[in-house]
Amino acid sequence: MDIIPGIYNLTDEQYHHTDPWSDAISSTFLKNLIGKSPQHAIFERSNPTDKAELRFGKLFHTILLEPDKFADKVVFWNGRRTGKKYNELAAVVGDRAIVNEREHDQLRRMRDAVMKMETAKGLFSAGMAEESFFFVDGPTGLMCRCRPDWQAPKIQIIADLKTTSNPASKQSFSRTIAQFHYDLQAAFYMGGVNSTLTKRPKIIFDTWIWIVAEVNPPYGVGIYEAEHNVLENGRAKVRWALDKCSECYALDEWGGYADEVVKVDIPGWANWKKAGHE
Repeated sequence: MDIIPGIYNLTDEQYHHTDPWSDAISSTFLKNLIGKSPQHAIFERSNPTDKAELRFGKLFHTILLEPDKFADKVVFWNGRRTGKKYNELAAVVGDRAIVNEREHDQLRRMRDAVMKMETAKGLFSAGMAEESFFFVDGPTGLMCRCRPDWQAPKIQIIADLKTTSNPASKQSFSRTIAQFHYDLQAAFYMGGVNSTLTKRPKIIFDTWIWIVAEVNPPYGVGIYEAEHNVLENGRAKVRWALDKCSECYALDEWGGYADEVVKVDIPGWANWKKAGHE
């Protein structure tokens, strides 16, 4: 089945793991291509891993943004995660996550911390969660996909929810944006959503907000808007990555790291001499 560009109501499983939807280019694919190599990008798309932090992040998205669906996505288990009974349970839960009371309490406390923020409460008071957008990149013809955490059309904001074991401070998160190419994701999503909204011609999203929630007490929450230069930097990354991806498809070559000695330096912020430490 060929995908027609548009907006689809897909489950998380369909979007991430079911053909043909999962074959479309995602921001994760592009981030792997830039941050690692084309070889890593194509391998990790074919061999997805279900990391514990990703599962936890998805559950947090659900309990905060789609609370009515939370009970259907979890199975509660307070025993040891070993042994015959647990293995029997794990074999029949399907796509649902196994959650103990400590984890459930952690998720609730994190949710409450976010919703105590008047800015976050207002943002999440009206909008849509987890719509799946499919769109074609004009210069390359590649089918792409994105699934924004939250859209607030009336205020033209797309919000992305992040969990972190690091401080949710501005200084810490600005480094995280660069390290994990969150600028690429923001630019890719905003471009994809706006190019797809032919049925909603009066809606143009022009603001990207990150809601950053700490996973440990006191469950601090940071709320950050992407500056213009952040989105511009992200757009440059998106363009390079999509062009590189198209080239790899055309040549059927997905190269890894360079087969040569490459000089390496440390980031400027880590250079003590430049910072005045002698």
